[in-house]
Amino acid sequence: MRLSSLLCCVSNTPARSDEVDEINKVAPKESQEALTEPYVPQRAQVLFNLFADEDDRDVIGPEGLEKLSKE
Repeated sequence: MRLSSLLCCVSNTPARSDEVDEINKVAPKESQEALTEPYVPQRAQVLFNLFADEDDRDVIGPEGLEKLSKE
């Protein structure tokens, strides 16, 4: 199953730099607990794009999983 199918409400277009800036404004502070932060679809898309396969941006391939496990 593709991870993009789990993100049903997120578009497949990469985030623009102004979107990333906006996402960073709502990113939780290090002192905040991760359990209390609200879900933000744009942040989920940015996270997905960080690990997406270079050949097929709709999937996270083996390299992306390896990168994800190291971070």
